[in-house]
Amino acid sequence: MAIQPKDIPGTLKALCKRAGLSQQKFAVAMDYENASGVQRYFTEERKTYLRLEWVIQAAGVLQGKGNPPIHRQEVLEMAGPLPENAALPPSSFGGSDGPAVDGKLTIFGAKDLPILGHIASAGGGYVFEPISEARAYTGRPGDLVNVRDAYGFRIQDDLMEPVFKLGSMAYVDPTQPALPGDDVIVILKDGTGYLGVFVRRNAKHLVCGRYKDDQQRTFPTEQLRDVHVVTMVSRRRV
Repeated sequence: MAIQPKDIPGTLKALCKRAGLSQQKFAVAMDYENASGVQRYFTEERKTYLRLEWVIQAAGVLQGKGNPPIHRQEVLEMAGPLPENAALPPSSFGGSDGPAVDGKLTIFGAKDLPILGHIASAGGGYVFEPISEARAYTGRPGDLVNVRDAYGFRIQDDLMEPVFKLGSMAYVDPTQPALPGDDVIVILKDGTGYLGVFVRRNAKHLVCGRYKDDQQRTFPTEQLRDVHVVTMVSRRRV
């Protein structure tokens, strides 16, 4: 049964307790300076649901935490019945707990874009976990509104400088076809990924370069899982 507006403070308290988050930690995760910024959500008697944008951001903070893990839909209930054209994107990286309906809209600026990828322990490259296991979320840029399976990727090495600076955020649209000259993330079947510049591809292999030293790397076709296009990159840490 869907919750009512009057139930929201109690629901939020219960979710944060289950996630192991104090009001202060929840506030900081929601980009407030301290707990006073979110206190009213925990204490005020409400007659209306919360703004969907705020709830989506809260879902990015709470999802997957606690025992049992919090499902995104549990958090979204605080926004009330969702309009037909507002839903979180489904995921090809392992599914999501949000409504999974093609063609639905995501929201510009909502902190619901998963950040994927971490440095591999050996052999170079990155490891890309499923979206359902994303450890952080960032704001969704306008170019990725309503883009299925979009994600952010934090640059953790200097191999693609000066275009991709260490610590900056790359934004990825996996629905775009990769063309020569595009910045791409090449993901292998074992989950390892590499950032590079798309050079060429044929039936046997794909070749990517890098900005720092113009070196090229060849990937056999039988090892490839996906090639995702990087559509934009921040010039600062986000």
